[in-house]
Amino acid sequence: MKKLLPLLLLLLTVAALLPSCQEKEPPEPPKNKVTIVSADGSPFAIVRPDVASESVTSSMTYLRKCVRTALNYEMEVATDFVMRGEEVPTDTYEILIGLTNRPESEAARAGLQDCQFSISFPSANRIVLIGYDDLGTKKAVEYFVENYLKFNEATGTAEVTAIELEEGMNYIGTFEKPLIIYRLDSAVYNASPFNQTDFVRFYSCLQGYLNRNYKERGFIVYQNNDSTDPFWLDYIMGPGKMLDGAVIVDVKSYGDFFDTFLPYIKELGLAVWDPEVCSTSNVAVTSCSVYGYLPVCYDTAPTSLYSYLKDKGVPEKLDLVAKFYGEGTIPDTDIPSTGSTKCDAYYWAMDKLFPETNDRKLFYLLDGASCVPSNPIFQTAQSTAPNWNQAFSFDYVVYCKGFVFDLTPYDKEIPCDDPDQPLGTDRKTLDYILMKQEKRAGGEMIQMIGFPPWFMKYCEHQNHGELVATVLETLFTDVISKYNAVMEADAAHPAWMTNASVYTQYEMQNLDTPAVRPTEKMEFEENTRYFTIYLGDYDSSAWLKNSVPGFFKDNARGSLPLMWGFNPNLSDRVPMVFDYVLENLTPNDYVVAGDCGAGYVSPSKLKNIDKWVKYNEPYMSKFNMGIVGFIIDSSKMTPKVTSAYNKIAPTGSFHNDTTNRLYVNNGVPYLHMMNGIDPAGGQGTYEAMYDYMNNKIPFACFRTVCRAPSDIKTCVEGYLSYANSHDRKYSYVYVDPYTLLDLVRQSGLGKDISQ
Repeated sequence: MKKLLPLLLLLLTVAALLPSCQEKEPPEPPKNKVTIVSADGSPFAIVRPDVASESVTSSMTYLRKCVRTALNYEMEVATDFVMRGEEVPTDTYEILIGLTNRPESEAARAGLQDCQFSISFPSANRIVLIGYDDLGTKKAVEYFVENYLKFNEATGTAEVTAIELEEGMNYIGTFEKPLIIYRLDSAVYNASPFNQTDFVRFYSCLQGYLNRNYKERGFIVYQNNDSTDPFWLDYIMGPGKMLDGAVIVDVKSYGDFFDTFLPYIKELGLAVWDPEVCSTSNVAVTSCSVYGYLPVCYDTAPTSLYSYLKDKGVPEKLDLVAKFYGEGTIPDTDIPSTGSTKCDAYYWAMDKLFPETNDRKLFYLLDGASCVPSNPIFQTAQSTAPNWNQAFSFDYVVYCKGFVFDLTPYDKEIPCDDPDQPLGTDRKTLDYILMKQEKRAGGEMIQMIGFPPWFMKYCEHQNHGELVATVLETLFTDVISKYNAVMEADAAHPAWMTNASVYTQYEMQNLDTPAVRPTEKMEFEENTRYFTIYLGDYDSSAWLKNSVPGFFKDNARGSLPLMWGFNPNLSDRVPMVFDYVLENLTPNDYVVAGDCGAGYVSPSKLKNIDKWVKYNEPYMSKFNMGIVGFIIDSSKMTPKVTSAYNKIAPTGSFHNDTTNRLYVNNGVPYLHMMNGIDPAGGQGTYEAMYDYMNNKIPFACFRTVCRAPSDIKTCVEGYLSYANSHDRKYSYVYVDPYTLLDLVRQSGLGKDISQ
């Protein structure tokens, strides 16, 4: 018991001390909340840097607008400008936006990291809203509006009647970095000192290369060049779409461009092409497809792009200058020279680069001849601008790892751009490229993106050959069809397209949209003549991208049946156009396949027409298309061709065979299309349409090219008035294409070629 007494005393002593140990710290005095702004006014002005980005400037404007809307008070705004020799003011009341010259801004910025922002109240007269970068500053302002003004932009109301902050506060916020869209303004090239086409080719190739992995890089490159580029960017930035939530950073000058992209340019390096052998420009582009080397024309003038890049320390990775002489053996190979410097360059590229390029795509785009001032092609061109040189299209070449060439298919005259070559060398080179690609594709269909550049080379236009442009087109189509190649025909004009490296990565969202079909069946009457009008020619992504925004907003659309000829294979390159179309269909919009189906071929020249049928199946079923709007062939319709199209388009098709207007194969009708009416042609057009329909076949289809719905409506109304007033025997009725082909079936008319 004696031993327990000291322990008991110790425990009592500890117990007596416990209350003092468990006492809480004295409560902090309430922090002083200061009213920053209310409906009664504010001592504070909003201040941004005198030299500020558009993002910071718009952030300041946004804050002011939200305060005005929520509290009915217009805050003063200013910049941090001070006269030379004057001190930065310290006694003014300011909400500082971004990195101003006030010391409080620098102090707040110093502790931040990427994807962080700060809202601080370091002294009685300074509030700082700043981010690690301009995007962070934007996020700081948005957080401030949402959490301190408690402003709902949708309703235009705030939950508070004043903004109050605690003195000494310093909130650090974080955010997930959104995708950045570097939007290149057209001033990047047209206000630069460089050859415009050379520069656009250069940065379009860079765009295509960088956009391959845009998600991993955290940014995508977009060109704001033609009138539809803003429309499509706005569309793909819409809710739930490809670039939803992305942030636009505008690149407004060539200086901005190099400030942004020079590190990538230095990493990739240059492929220098020879202005004396202009086909090397396409070889340089192909090297970009394979290795990322960026094409630039060799030009030592102080204002040239080449000199500028060399001064910036960009390394040369591939030198194509003075490499090809058109004799002996092609350098770096054991291939005998073709006798043409132009074609030797392509054979070199076939040997060194071709095996690493896309095995299902080829690209037919202009080489550098029309951007070299000393070249005759440049000197005779109607325009030497980058668009006419197709330079904007190179982003898609590089994105697809494509092989690109520029050769004439005509072997009966020496081409205008290589007057010293042996006759037929261009054509032999073209055949060689097609043969090698056909072999790589294992006999499957090859996609050929491009079109004979008749506006610049190879035909009677500008006195560059004996062929007319349409004959050159037909010849090229026949040649590629023999190798099972199908053309996506970026014909003039526009023979170019921006941003395909962006669009092709868009994922469609409207594939479950049902196709439009007529709701009522019409009975065939012998005293009636029926017609429809085809809206083409959309076998080109460039044309489709260019036309749809305006034509689908035309007030006449929906008021009468319209047959839109949209090649379904274009959904590979411009899928967002098809999504937009499907979202905006009316019950009078009938979408059919355009020229030849899923691409432009000469069906009778195909090496394996069964491969063509197989190639069409997924495209036609993707959009539930039952009609091919225009079968173009250099030969007349045959049982072999129509039997193939019975499988591709079982509802029926329209064709260009003038030898017979109406064929039928196992009940599937093939109706001739009158080519190229002008809906605005008035009386002359109506007379031509009437004469065409004045025959034993009471059905007609008329082709238009890139015409608006209002043009078609005017033409239909005018023609119906004309025809019904001139013909007492027949009535004339305008119908949709499905109804027209059904009426053909009901009539029992047409030459049967099913055997």
